[in-house]
Amino acid sequence: MAGREREGRLTTTYNSFKGDPQGSPFCLGEGVVERSPLVSWQNRVLEPVRPVPILISTMSNSTIRTVAVKTSTLGYAMLGIMQHHPCSGYDLRKILRTTAMKSYSDSPGAIYPALRRLEQQGLIGGRIQLGSGLRRRQVFHLTAKGTAELKKWITRSLNQDDVAVGLKEVMLRFAFSEPAAGVSSSVKLIKALRTQLEEYVPTLHVQLKAGKAAMSRSGRLALESGIMSYESLLEWTRYALTTYAGKE
Repeated sequence: MAGREREGRLTTTYNSFKGDPQGSPFCLGEGVVERSPLVSWQNRVLEPVRPVPILISTMSNSTIRTVAVKTSTLGYAMLGIMQHHPCSGYDLRKILRTTAMKSYSDSPGAIYPALRRLEQQGLIGGRIQLGSGLRRRQVFHLTAKGTAELKKWITRSLNQDDVAVGLKEVMLRFAFSEPAAGVSSSVKLIKALRTQLEEYVPTLHVQLKAGKAAMSRSGRLALESGIMSYESLLEWTRYALTTYAGKE
């Protein structure tokens, strides 16, 4: 099987591959590809092939470039939960459904595919655990690579976009920071958040002042609500830092 990248799209043909079709590197997305069993190729009968994980690849002048699969926020949330103890898919769904993390999807259609992706990335490992009677379940735990990836996510730098549109993820990172990366990382994250808020809140006041006359009453109140929320969070960062300093 050979591939050609034409007009930004990966196309494949089935008549020019010089080698074993089983070793074809072409992949079109995330998930699993199942090849048909007993495929005949050049008068050879091939054995059925197991489903194989897909990597995302492109071709250019016969050079293969593999694009790493990015871990979703839900994936990081699951890693953060599993740093405390191994969990089954059901355990994760229950935690997401019954705690303050319920804003993340607990549906089987979100949880189990996310677990498969994390396992394919080598961030978690699974084992079969026997329960009462004949009941069996698969339990997942963080690998060394998963622990390192969680720490990397928590300690990455903060920017204005994180404050403007990603506060939910910032607070998730902070929630997992102390057990995953230590107290110093928790304090560093809060300080970075405080700095970003101190820069961002004044720009919102400027926006309110400049557009207040043209705003509808509901629009003005909505913007004021947002400003008050950011100011409240800024005050919280100061309280949090005082708490870590042992003064609270």
